[in-house]
Amino acid sequence: YKDYLGDKAFYKKMAMIAIPISMQQLITVGINLMDTIMLSSMGDAQLSASSLAGQFINLFQICCMGIGMGASVLTSRYWGMKDKHSLKQTITLMLRCCLIFATIFTTITLLAPEWIMSLYSTDPEILHYGTIYLKWILPTYFCMGLALTCTIVLRSVGQVKIPLTCSIIAFFVNVFFNYMFIFGKFGAPRMEIAGAALGTLIARVFELSFICGFFFFKDQRIAYRIKDITMKCGSLMKEYFRISIPVLISDALLALGNNAVAMVMGRIGTAFVAANSVTMVVQQLSSVLTQGVSNASGIITGHTMGEGDYEKAQKQGYTFLALGTIIGLCAGIFIMAIKVLVIN
Repeated sequence: YKDYLGDKAFYKKMAMIAIPISMQQLITVGINLMDTIMLSSMGDAQLSASSLAGQFINLFQICCMGIGMGASVLTSRYWGMKDKHSLKQTITLMLRCCLIFATIFTTITLLAPEWIMSLYSTDPEILHYGTIYLKWILPTYFCMGLALTCTIVLRSVGQVKIPLTCSIIAFFVNVFFNYMFIFGKFGAPRMEIAGAALGTLIARVFELSFICGFFFFKDQRIAYRIKDITMKCGSLMKEYFRISIPVLISDALLALGNNAVAMVMGRIGTAFVAANSVTMVVQQLSSVLTQGVSNASGIITGHTMGEGDYEKAQKQGYTFLALGTIIGLCAGIFIMAIKVLVIN
């Protein structure tokens, strides 16, 4: 069983990838937690409205994760093969898909914010506050999409510290501006739910500037530049979509499932939605380590396949499958342990 248990070098490589990614996920959950705590003092209606409006934004976010993770399968492989040209072609296709999705979601939100909210609730107060939130958050699709997909690519070539640093700073940016605009501190107007949207948008703009600034202008590992987005990618398109489309469909179905649940809850009642927005934080906390290890699994097995050792990659896959089972059990215990504390 030694080949399947993995050696010291395998676990060291996994830890170097998984721990920063897990920390980044933890910070993201922390941002959601702070938003929930701050808006909960504004009443159930505003908390519920931001939670339900956030579901539509999460639909876009998960689609971008599908686009990015589909691309990372190829970028990891080409990085292992040291094929820089194909790696850049993959990134170009990924960015084009991301921009198309961002344009579609931005257009729908711009033209029909009330309709979006009506999918989740029939409560007039929630519809009112949710529409305000969506109007303020409008530019976030391009910011989030580009930052998220570029982050996934950076991880796939071993650049995990830059995204982690960005997330740490973005956490404090988000908390500061949320506090300032929600409650009207430091001379700013009291904006309540609009302030929550504005604070989040400022944090997203920072992430875009930090991640994409590094990715397009400073990174030397991939050395991808803005002009490369016009490069010809026809030779790789079939392979890219063959791998990316199943990942995108899988993630999109997850997002649609989450949205369907939100639509049902929105019609049960405001208090139910508010309660669910709190319990979601516990669910997200429990999956932090899972996210780190799952990202590491895609990157490590991708590198191994790029080196041409398919048998080793398959064994690594079984090792990660076993680790996933163990981490999942631990996550369940974790939820049971902290549920009362978080709700209180």
